[in-house]
Amino acid sequence: GRTAASCHGSASLAKALVGGMSLLVALADGLMALDDPVARYVPEWRGHPLKGEVTVRQLATHSSGLEDAEAPGIDHFALGGWMEAFWRQEPDPFTLARDQAPFAFRPGTGYAYSNPGMAMLSYAVTAALAGSAQGDVRTLLADRVMGPLGVPAEEWSVGYGRTFRVNGLNLVANWGGGAFSARAAAAVGLLMLRGGRWAGRQVLPEEAVRTMLRPAGTPRPPYSEQSPTLAPGLCWWLNAD
Repeated sequence: GRTAASCHGSASLAKALVGGMSLLVALADGLMALDDPVARYVPEWRGHPLKGEVTVRQLATHSSGLEDAEAPGIDHFALGGWMEAFWRQEPDPFTLARDQAPFAFRPGTGYAYSNPGMAMLSYAVTAALAGSAQGDVRTLLADRVMGPLGVPAEEWSVGYGRTFRVNGLNLVANWGGGAFSARAAAAVGLLMLRGGRWAGRQVLPEEAVRTMLRPAGTPRPPYSEQSPTLAPGLCWWLNAD
């Protein structure tokens, strides 16, 4: 009873379709650079011995060291403390990621999947958008990605349908909370596969697209021939071997 136009919850595919695409546009527009310190966009992180070292690249590749809001075998809503509050969005997941998520290791020295790390990426991208035509990630995607692809508004949604106002920024979740039709997700995939071209038009700069889909030079998950793992690109997983 479902069709190519029916929306499906995207779970962590939002990390690419929302987090990756919004970062791509911000990089392409010169609003930020991969090796910028995140503290440039998040004043509360300035001067902190670990937070001050985190870069945009590290957030986009799960190498920032920020701990994940997960525990093996425990439901999100039974975690307790800041982790449970992150998923309950109380008061908001961005303030919790910014102020309460601890570090598992020094930034750039390891790999650890991190939903709070992705939250901070959305925070930094939104701060970089300040003063631009699109002031939040949802509007950015509508104007610069989904609109040019001709994806109808009813075939995609992001951010759990919510916007959180923090420090004057309109913050939208990029780690989950998205819903896309099969057709909408395929359109974004084809756009990336074709180097940013769609219907004969260069929608996004080819070099910016290729940058997202190259190994980012950050630590990757443990790998062996018996247990192969994907390598992190910028918010996209890569079959790099």
